[in-house]
Amino acid sequence: MPAARRGKLELEPTAEAPAQARRFLAAQLADTLKVPALGVLQLAVSELVTNAIVHGIAQAEGEIELHVAVADDIVRVEVCDPGPGFSPAEPTASGETGWGLRLVDGLVECWGVAPDGPHCVWVEVGASPSDDADQA
Repeated sequence: MPAARRGKLELEPTAEAPAQARRFLAAQLADTLKVPALGVLQLAVSELVTNAIVHGIAQAEGEIELHVAVADDIVRVEVCDPGPGFSPAEPTASGETGWGLRLVDGLVECWGVAPDGPHCVWVEVGASPSDDADQA
């Protein structure tokens, strides 16, 4: 995907990482996405960063990388970690596990796992002018 704009953030695998990812997305995409779309993307990325901490970094040392690319009318965000990846669990009756990627699937237009390189999950949403841009 040729990107008109790109951003990258390296995250330590801490409890603060999902919040850092949300703030980074807000800073990178404030002029690109309307507030509801930005919130959806932030929620999806929070889940992916949490999965990277729980399933990726727990099994391998390193940092989580968050990549943001904006091209045409698409925003693509990738969350990469050095871990081996995992097979998503079926949601449990108690609701304690297995819901994360189902949540992501319901939120974003499309998502997937990069076939090569480090474990990398990507999501895409349509870009639209931000509320601030509409007022300019």
